[in-house]
Amino acid sequence: MRLAAAGHDLLVYTVARPAPAPSRLGPQQRLVELLPLQMTALRVFVGLTGQLWVPPADGLAEQVRTASCDHGIKRWRLHLT
Repeated sequence: MRLAAAGHDLLVYTVARPAPAPSRLGPQQRLVELLPLQMTALRVFVGLTGQLWVPPADGLAEQVRTASCDHGIKRWRLHLT
């Protein structure tokens, strides 16, 4: 069995793809990974802060704003306390 050119290129890409940067979590932080739709819902929730009876936790809006997306696993990464 031989790989087609596209299959060979895919294997080369998979090996060459950079690994995600190691997370630098503080002592009381944990890594939370969200699907794109979950991140969208979280952004809407944070955007409604002025209309909610109970506001989101302090610092959540900043964490949502600075979240990074790992395109390899298609997840948003947040470091939450």
